[in-house]
Amino acid sequence: MNRWKRTQNGGTLIEILVVIVVFLVGILVLAQIFPGGLAILRTTRNNTMAVNLARSEMDRLKGQADQLAEAILPVRYVWTGTQYRIEADLDRRPDDVNPRSSRLDQNGEFRDPTDPLRAIGEWSLLSGPNVIRRIVAEGKTIPAPRYIQDPSANSTYGSAMTLQFAPIVFDPRYEESFLVYGNDLTRRIVDEVPVGAPVRQDYIAFINDEGTELALPQGPPRPDRPGFERRYRVSVSLWIRDASNVLRNKDVVSAIVTIPAPPNAFARSYWAIPLGAAPFLAPGETFERAEVDTLRVARLYDRLDSGNGEQFLTEAQVRNNAGLLDDAVYQYDLLDANMGLLLFNPLGFNYKEFRNRGRVPLVARSDYDVLDWRIIRDDFRVPTRIPAQQKFILNSIKVLGNNNYADGRPYRGVGVRVLNAGNLYEDRDVILLDTETGGVFLPEAYNVDKNIGLMTFNDIDADPNNGLTAEIMYPRATAPATINDIRGRSVRALYQGRSEFAVQIDKAPRNYRVIGNSTLGIGQCYVGGTDINVLTDDVRRLYFPLSDIGKQVVIGEMWYLDSLNQRQVLQEQEFLIQAPRGGELQLGYVDLRDRAADATTFDFSNGYAVRRVRGATVNVRAVWNPNSFLLGTDEVENYRRYVRWAEGWRTSRTETFLMGGTN
Repeated sequence: MNRWKRTQNGGTLIEILVVIVVFLVGILVLAQIFPGGLAILRTTRNNTMAVNLARSEMDRLKGQADQLAEAILPVRYVWTGTQYRIEADLDRRPDDVNPRSSRLDQNGEFRDPTDPLRAIGEWSLLSGPNVIRRIVAEGKTIPAPRYIQDPSANSTYGSAMTLQFAPIVFDPRYEESFLVYGNDLTRRIVDEVPVGAPVRQDYIAFINDEGTELALPQGPPRPDRPGFERRYRVSVSLWIRDASNVLRNKDVVSAIVTIPAPPNAFARSYWAIPLGAAPFLAPGETFERAEVDTLRVARLYDRLDSGNGEQFLTEAQVRNNAGLLDDAVYQYDLLDANMGLLLFNPLGFNYKEFRNRGRVPLVARSDYDVLDWRIIRDDFRVPTRIPAQQKFILNSIKVLGNNNYADGRPYRGVGVRVLNAGNLYEDRDVILLDTETGGVFLPEAYNVDKNIGLMTFNDIDADPNNGLTAEIMYPRATAPATINDIRGRSVRALYQGRSEFAVQIDKAPRNYRVIGNSTLGIGQCYVGGTDINVLTDDVRRLYFPLSDIGKQVVIGEMWYLDSLNQRQVLQEQEFLIQAPRGGELQLGYVDLRDRAADATTFDFSNGYAVRRVRGATVNVRAVWNPNSFLLGTDEVENYRRYVRWAEGWRTSRTETFLMGGTN
């Protein structure tokens, strides 16, 4: 036997190297495939979470439809010389999420385009989903009163209302940013306003037919508050000339008018307010006239501060002085400005006011700005099972102090500061609210795995006999209170997700007014052909502001002439507001021919062609952006980086037929 015979089951070094090369090539090929596959999985997961966010928010709105706002508007920031004010931005199309600035500093703030030395605000609050954030007339009838806390703890008793989209912007320097007001007064258009005439009907606002002067009723004298002045919220569309002498339409969304008190109850009269003066005009503007049919006036509620000892008027005080009742029902206390928790005088419950159509229930409505649509509101009940765990809608949650902002900066928290057990304010990345009382749970009551979005509740006294115990800081409390069993309690978790997830609500105005010119304001529409100064309109179209494109409206009556010159009418028809094309009048529109192909023009034989136009839908958009960018010292380059990043927005949208509104 030849002991040098070559074995048959071995391999040479060259063969081994060839095998290794083949494996490496295969691994490299697979490595090229996996990132794409993982990216697809991440996108699919984010799409699923966005759909769940949008559906959850829509379900929440349907459950609170009686409180839904009359409109939700895009806004712009205007410098008044001392501060920025928020105004409606009706020329912004719904899909335009770009800022009104082209400079972004290294602190993440956009600079004022007219003065680069001034910062407007953080980029995330002035772009993307946050360009639509003004809530107009959210509210409902005054709810039944109750104790906000345990009645044995000397807590406040009243009618509680929590704003739907809190946290909110609250700046006491800018009073118009947050208003609470009641039912609209009845509008009367007259030749001459009744200045000095005695007040006989306390629910009428007069405006002269020239649109230059307004008259509002004085309130009765208050023995408990000498010199008390009644205040009103006024909204109206004005024709003004700006600093360049250009005639344009201006929407005054909410101006505050103060009416002085009379010397005695028998001297109450109508007080005159010129519409061409403050607070209706900004510096550099010249008044021309008002659109009289756009006037809306409502009485403002009087805000008390129980933290400083102010108290509601009581039933006993009203019984001794019946004239106080009308003022008592218009009192409220802002228990938590950031969280939008309002408490109304319990005497307002079941109270009714006179109007032309009889007695109507007292309502409370609010105008405010949403703080940040990126704050996710996750509503649920504390689980009854043990261990008590709740999965959030989002999986990946921003962590305080980590570089979780899209621009790489450290995350500073949800955006509102809350009290801890030591009565000191602190930032948190997860805030747990008690929706019944507005109280904030101390973080010892729960743990959150922010990688998977899982909250686990802790029994802080470790005693199963008294249930799941937690501590809570009630509004204006200086020390925490203990709740023995929070199982089944309705709560809301506030947090922000990575990838800049946001849930944005967009709603058409509840009612539209038909006006005779193409310069449109909030809740206005224009019949084509009625403005002789416009040459690009169509006599078969009804026009709307650009910001209303994509919204649905229901139109009660549309009178028109057909191809045989016969009068026809469309009733209770639903339309989608469409976007204009090049060369057309740059307004959104609905077209008669979508419902009547032979329509040739609107018909005004009745004195009108269109009436009863109502906004019909609510849009909920869940958006996110998985990309990131870095800020440097070059403000122009920072803006370019932001623009490239903003191209990565993804959207999941849902829509429903929901009008809402209270007046």
